[in-house]
Amino acid sequence: MSRMRQIFSAAGDGSGDSALNIDGTTPTHFFVRPETGDKMKVDAIVLTIEDGATWTSATLGGMTAPSNGVALVHRNELTPFAVHETIFTGLVDNNQFLLSDWEVQTFLLDSGERMGRITIRFEKGMEIYLDGLTELRISIADDLQALTSFQAVACGEII
Repeated sequence: MSRMRQIFSAAGDGSGDSALNIDGTTPTHFFVRPETGDKMKVDAIVLTIEDGATWTSATLGGMTAPSNGVALVHRNELTPFAVHETIFTGLVDNNQFLLSDWEVQTFLLDSGERMGRITIRFEKGMEIYLDGLTELRISIADDLQALTSFQAVACGEII
């Protein structure tokens, strides 16, 4: 087994568009899928938000809280709408990070912008397994272009 880190992307393999700070008023999806023949065990997902505006508990980064937010699901890609597990849905503000049991770190960058790193860890035995039939999907259903950057990475092992 080897450790892996794969960025959520429109292609699902880490290539292509991976910036989540998009105009998602038409819902847009970003994926993590294993390569053909591989299987993944995901034990953490890291969300990184960077923004120069003032952060409060009622904003997402420093932008006004969106109405629909961000969702993360583990789903079967061969059966439309078949969701194995909803990890979170309707994530709209920083307060939701603070009230969760996720690890939250914030940093003040040299540029004066603030960066937040949110780590969602899955306890031993609760990891997410991906094969050729399943994927992790982040859905953006709002305009998040006001954020300087927003990315997500799945961490784990190729098994």
